[in-house]
Amino acid sequence: MYPDLYFIGLTRNGYALADGHIRRGSTAKDFGRLYNEIASKMKTYSKNLANFKLVKFEDVLERPFEVAEDLFEFTDTHPTELEKLRLKSKKITTEGGQHKVSFGTEHRKYWFDKTTIFDLLDPSINSRQRDNINPDVIKTFNSEASSALDYFGYEIQ
Repeated sequence: MYPDLYFIGLTRNGYALADGHIRRGSTAKDFGRLYNEIASKMKTYSKNLANFKLVKFEDVLERPFEVAEDLFEFTDTHPTELEKLRLKSKKITTEGGQHKVSFGTEHRKYWFDKTTIFDLLDPSINSRQRDNINPDVIKTFNSEASSALDYFGYEIQ
């Protein structure tokens, strides 16, 4: 029906995601199953959809403009110049484990250029969230999701 439709899958380190899901009441086993199911669907999409691209959350944090330019190229849409990115203010997990807005007013959108973007993005968020889960949770999560972590290219703890 839509031959020029593009599909972009976004993945993130399962340990960091597990922290958030467990804080919201999920178990490590249940979230591990969900994470594995998502990976399975991503594998299917990558094999069966001509216009499918998998993007890692960590790459977006470390190289936001490069990833944006790559996605514009992938979708064959070329802005005249990509000088700024527009992002929505949301709560994040701080080093102390609190949830706070890191900039502006929550739910408002702001523009960031290549010099100000890293005032907002925190590439260390995954390690902070991963550090919030204990070895027993990691072991249980791995029992369900190690193949997904492997598929997405994440190191199994």
